[in-house]
Amino acid sequence: MKRIWSLACVVLLTWGLVQSLAWAERWQFLGVHPEGKMYLDQDSVSQKGSIIGFWARRVYTKPQASKISQMKFQEQIVWQELDCAKKTMNMAQMIFLDAQGKPVGAYVNLKGGPKAIEPTGFFAKEAALLCKSKPENGQGPESKTAVQKQKISSLKSR
Repeated sequence: MKRIWSLACVVLLTWGLVQSLAWAERWQFLGVHPEGKMYLDQDSVSQKGSIIGFWARRVYTKPQASKISQMKFQEQIVWQELDCAKKTMNMAQMIFLDAQGKPVGAYVNLKGGPKAIEPTGFFAKEAALLCKSKPENGQGPESKTAVQKQKISSLKSR
């Protein structure tokens, strides 16, 4: 019975997340990556110390398969935690959508831990916007100036 209750909670949580994200109107286009397009939900950006949390969206040009369960998806919405000081990114939750935008699966409470930001990867553009890192030369985040803090604040207030 506990297992059924846990499964029902995960399904309801996933459904609620997908429904709330589906109505997000503040997706900022970040750019194109060889695998697809990248977006950031401006309304979700929050900061605590050097860690910035936000929802990211990736729309792939070709269907993808999850490495864990082999589910097929073409879009991914991910809660990410970017640590500007340590130059790492942690993906805490993922929602997978098919080509029609319907949910096909989700992972919550991912335990993979923070990963280093690769200078040419998906995370580099997000870090460049939110931390003011320099992805083209891999130098990582600079210290926050008043202008950078204002930019993050304006993202949160949009």
